[in-house]
Amino acid sequence: MKKPSTVVTAFNSYKLGKILGQGGSGYVYAATDSVGSDVAIKLLNPERATEDKRRRFKNEYLFCSRCDHENVVKVIEYGVHDGDVPFIVMPRYDNPASKAVKQAPHDAMFKAFLKVLHGVEAAHLSGVIHRDLKPENILCLDDLSQVVVADFGIARFDDEEYYTAVETKAADRLANFKYRAPEQMERRGVITPCTDIFALGLILNEFFTGRIPAGTGYKSISEVAEGYAYLDPIVARMIDQEPERRYSSIDDVKKEIIKQGKLHISRQKLAELDAAVVHVEEPDDPLIADPMKIVNVDWNAGRASVELNHEPTAGWRDAYNNMGSFSYNTSFHPHGSVQFYGNNAVFRCESRQLQTCVNLLKGWLNTANEGYEAAEQRRLQEQENQLRENLERQKLEEEERQAALSDLTF
Repeated sequence: MKKPSTVVTAFNSYKLGKILGQGGSGYVYAATDSVGSDVAIKLLNPERATEDKRRRFKNEYLFCSRCDHENVVKVIEYGVHDGDVPFIVMPRYDNPASKAVKQAPHDAMFKAFLKVLHGVEAAHLSGVIHRDLKPENILCLDDLSQVVVADFGIARFDDEEYYTAVETKAADRLANFKYRAPEQMERRGVITPCTDIFALGLILNEFFTGRIPAGTGYKSISEVAEGYAYLDPIVARMIDQEPERRYSSIDDVKKEIIKQGKLHISRQKLAELDAAVVHVEEPDDPLIADPMKIVNVDWNAGRASVELNHEPTAGWRDAYNNMGSFSYNTSFHPHGSVQFYGNNAVFRCESRQLQTCVNLLKGWLNTANEGYEAAEQRRLQEQENQLRENLERQKLEEEERQAALSDLTF
């Protein structure tokens, strides 16, 4: 087929550039419209334009122009070139998924796959089974912010008669063979939504591992992305050789992904809780490491000022105030006679009573130090007990949540 330089519709003209893709029935070209906007043109190959392929081309145009889902490629308009060759105009995307996901983070890969699921589900709900799902037929912007399912050229539309891969030409069959479900290779294999689900399972695994599952012992998602290990059993069910053992709908696949994702997070959280250790802390307090003591004493005009090695904290003051009121000298007692200012203890006394009062104060400081250390030990023990209780409560709650999710159907 000779490549045309331009194609024209009733409302626009398009200048064709390089070939973006080629299939059994035509070509996809990069193109620009009359105002320079980038588009893609899918042009039927007139040399292979059988009635069957024209009908399929028409079906693809009708579906993609009517389906208004963000994850299904949109047909902008259509036309006929050279009086006989139909073509459709579509948005142009940066790359197929086979290229776009290669360097993408795992989270972006996963979100891109969910968009593919949404697009295929939209087709299924419209009575359309794609039958040719593969990364090359999933188009993306390079940042994976937009993902669309494309190329419905061999899709089954409602009750349309179809032919399986065994009955296609060798060149067509080999190009798509890797993603075909077993029933597509049987002479009278029944094509259902499970057929697309099989291909989607292969694609999901390939997105993460770069390899298409084949047989047993294939490279699994858990080997490259531990955080998405829960997808492995989902992939295994999607690619089961027997259609009836696969998920029956895209909705079932999506629900299973949601459920297993939550269970995976729950298992991770429970493992973290099981591994959590409540450390027994020792008091890390300067007033315990270096208890309150007298470092200097001064007296002047009936007023004593005792310098301490620390400024009393609120906790130490509580211990001092709660140690009881005792004194052999009823005119000098710990609570009413002594006032603390900064790191000084100040009280009034006669010169002849100074030594007695200092000795009493020294004893009170020691008693307050012991009470303060005991209170700190109790506080840390209560804190430790509370942490242990919280940990056990969280574990019980997470075990209950996991049990509830395990039995959940919706």
